[in-house]
Amino acid sequence: MAETVSIKYGHYHVEPRRMEKILTQDINEHEIERIVKNREEFLDWMNQHFAYKTLLAPERYK
Repeated sequence: MAETVSIKYGHYHVEPRRMEKILTQDINEHEIERIVKNREEFLDWMNQHFAYKTLLAPERYK
């Protein structure tokens, strides 16, 4: 599959014919909330264990 992925304008691009073969599934709101909660917990854990300092956003983004 890597041979069908290219970079255009700094973004990854996958051939559309390749995307047609990927099946998706519907998920309900509860599953979405569970996934988001688990991701936030994982990011918090990563920050607690591996972040040595906090980077602040530049003034133009505040």
